[in-house]
Amino acid sequence: MMVISGYTRPVIDSVVNKMELVNETCVLLTTYHLYQFTEFMTHLENRNLVGRSLMILIILVVLLNIAVIVI
Repeated sequence: MMVISGYTRPVIDSVVNKMELVNETCVLLTTYHLYQFTEFMTHLENRNLVGRSLMILIILVVLLNIAVIVI
């Protein structure tokens, strides 16, 4: 989906197109983070690290989207 929206530019405004790509990338990264919480990850310390990284990623995405809306 990222490749299609990157090439076709579904919205006229370039800022909205860039935000769409950023949000799609963040969904992809969030999915990769959540994969680490399956039974394949046996180290609890690594799960803590991945959990913190996931929280930081989600907070940054929310703040970025709010900043774009406010501006």
